[in-house]
Amino acid sequence: MLLVLVAGLTMAPPGWARSCAGIPREPEDQAQERIQACIAQLRFGETRAAREQAARILGEMQAKVAYDFLVVALKQDQGDFVRAIAAEALGRLELAEAVGPLGEALKGDPRPSVRVNAAAALGAIEKAEAVAPLAQGLKDDADYPVRVAAARALARYKVPASATALGDVLVQDRRYEVRAAAATSLAVLGAQEALNALKAALKADPVPLVKIEAARALVPLKDNSVGPALTEALRSDPTRAVRQAAAEVLGRRGEQTTAEPLVAALQYDGAVEVRQAAAAALGRLGGDLARKALTYFAANSEIPQVRLAAGNALAEMPPAGAATEKAGEPPAAKPAPATPEPAQPGTSGAAKP
Repeated sequence: MLLVLVAGLTMAPPGWARSCAGIPREPEDQAQERIQACIAQLRFGETRAAREQAARILGEMQAKVAYDFLVVALKQDQGDFVRAIAAEALGRLELAEAVGPLGEALKGDPRPSVRVNAAAALGAIEKAEAVAPLAQGLKDDADYPVRVAAARALARYKVPASATALGDVLVQDRRYEVRAAAATSLAVLGAQEALNALKAALKADPVPLVKIEAARALVPLKDNSVGPALTEALRSDPTRAVRQAAAEVLGRRGEQTTAEPLVAALQYDGAVEVRQAAAAALGRLGGDLARKALTYFAANSEIPQVRLAAGNALAEMPPAGAATEKAGEPPAAKPAPATPEPAQPGTSGAAKP
């Protein structure tokens, strides 16, 4: 194969070696000459910088005729960044046949930067065959940036295998960056298969960022257990940002049975941001209870930000009678107010009461 590739370059026109950089909006015939020049520069460039430039330009031009040369660069070039840029360029070509060499690079290249770009390229290709190598890289790669890249790439594939792989690392990976990326991708997928993993992360992950991303990923999932899981986070999570996210997600889900816990948060939570989020969520829910609570707090809250948030939510509520309880769902029991806790030194956000 390599001999064929070299032979193809011997027909390049004189002066090609000086024209890879090209010019903006060049005519089609000049663009083709530029592609040939860049292929030659990728193959024969004496410096890594020259080969990096050639690989980058070929990717930007989506030069499918350069596919074989980019694969050779990905597999054989001695420059780490040349291989990494070649992987990125192959992703831009969006060719199904690139899944094989990119999967090999993701599995076996010694440099994390190359494996990161290989994972991202497998996501960009959007071919179903890419799911298996991405799932394997997400599970097994020793470097967490590679696992993060694989998690993000799997968001492009709305298939059960993606959700399963992401759900597994959400509860098992030792790095919070990977768990957060998995939750974010699951939010994109709206994957019912990961329901239990998302609820487990919301309840028990030690890092608030992961809990927040897990809460957001629960927005589209249809299951009677989601509302109670979010309500529990709103009521008892020690981190203000997690409670705030839970309130926001409850508002987006629009379940009337969650109005009571949102009213309790609006009334009792020690963080102004959580009370503001609860007011906005109640405004999205609508209903008689939400309207009465917002009317009261808009007029009587001792905290100006809460009065403003309640007033704004009230103004944006659906017309009276537009929201009703879901059939067959009992109303939520009103939770008792929690016992106030003192603020802890060095923590951000107000302490929960």
